[in-house]
Amino acid sequence: MSDLFPVWSKNGHKKYNSLLLTVAAAFCWAIWLTRNEVVFDKCRTKTFLQVLFRGTYWLRQWASLQRHDDQRDQLVKVGQFLETSALQFFSSNGWLSSRYIGHV
Repeated sequence: MSDLFPVWSKNGHKKYNSLLLTVAAAFCWAIWLTRNEVVFDKCRTKTFLQVLFRGTYWLRQWASLQRHDDQRDQLVKVGQFLETSALQFFSSNGWLSSRYIGHV
């Protein structure tokens, strides 16, 4: 992960860098799984929100693997914040949450 996100992994406090990299990894994993479904399983493309919620799902799963309760709680809160913010963003800006990734 430090190769993908060198600035994040070297700046700031180590505790927060670890959490930030975990969040980034969860969303990279969600994008990768979604891409593979579309390419290899010939599934229909996913909406932005479907990918986001898949990422927050993995974030919650990985949160349960954290050694420290405070880190676990922070990852769960980040996932909840991202879900709420995305829903508010789509609804308040008139964007269709049903828009598909890769479609114009």
